[in-house]
Amino acid sequence: MSSPLCYVDAVSVSVCRLLVTVYRCDVMARDCSTCLSLREAQDNDVRYNCRWCGNTCQFNGTCHVAPSTDVCPHPHIQHVILSVFVYVIMGNKT
Repeated sequence: MSSPLCYVDAVSVSVCRLLVTVYRCDVMARDCSTCLSLREAQDNDVRYNCRWCGNTCQFNGTCHVAPSTDVCPHPHIQHVILSVFVYVIMGNKT
């Protein structure tokens, strides 16, 4: 059972506790889709105020780029690696 946020102690002094969540958007999300998903409700209805700003995930208040439409940019293919797999099937020789 959790304790209340504020209560009156034995000498009638109001005592409150403050719950603070410290986070860095750029550490929690390295790509746009993960960044935008942080704004949706997570466990215990925690929402993070992150947005995709330029090429990084940033706290909404620190993004100085014009507000986006919260749609991720199309992916860019930077390089392709071709792999060749050779399978040798050996049959029974009878």
